[in-house]
Amino acid sequence: MNGRASETASGTGALLRGVWAAGPAEAWAVGDGGTILRWDGARWTPVESGTGEHLLAVHGCAPDEAWAVGWNGTALRWDGRRWARQAAPAGREVLAAVWVRAPGDVWIAGGTEETARFVYEVDADLHQRPVGTQGEVARALVLHHDGRGWSRGEPGGAQGWPGLERIWGAPDRPDLWVAGGRRSGRCAVGDG
Repeated sequence: MNGRASETASGTGALLRGVWAAGPAEAWAVGDGGTILRWDGARWTPVESGTGEHLLAVHGCAPDEAWAVGWNGTALRWDGRRWARQAAPAGREVLAAVWVRAPGDVWIAGGTEETARFVYEVDADLHQRPVGTQGEVARALVLHHDGRGWSRGEPGGAQGWPGLERIWGAPDRPDLWVAGGRRSGRCAVGDG
C-alpha cells in the first residue's frame, strides 16, 4: 500500500466478510445475503452470485479461477464469466475459509456450528446434575476439490476441534495450515 490507503465506496449496504485480489485491476469481495462485488481497478460492481446465503471468504489463483464459500455448505466457483454453485459435500455446515493453490486444487475449511446443549436433571433439593447433551457438537471440516471430485475429512491434529475459520498453504509445497477451534486459539499443519 506504499504507506497510504484510500477508501472506495462499495455501493452495498451488506456486511462484507472476505476479499481477495488477483491484481490491481481484479479483486473480489463477498458478504451477507450472497453479496459479491468485483473490483476493476476503478470501482466495485455487483455480480450475481445465485445464492442468498451469507458468504464468508473468497480466494483464487487467477482472474478466471476463484472460489467463494459460506453458510449452509455454500461453495461457488468463478470461471471468468459467472459464479456457479458447486456440489460440495458439506450439507448445512459453515464453510468459513477457502484457499486455491491452482486450478483443480481447492481447499475449504469450516465445520458445524455447535448446537448441543447440556441436559440437566434437577433433584428434590433443586441441585442440577448434567445427564447428557442434546443436539450436535461442533466439529472441524476440511474439503479438497481436485478438479474431478471432492474428498472430506477432519485435518490431522485437529480431530475433535470445533469448526475451523482459516486455511492457507504454500503454492510450491504440500503444507496446509488451518486455524480455528471456536474461541480456543488452535492451529494445525498437514501435508495436504
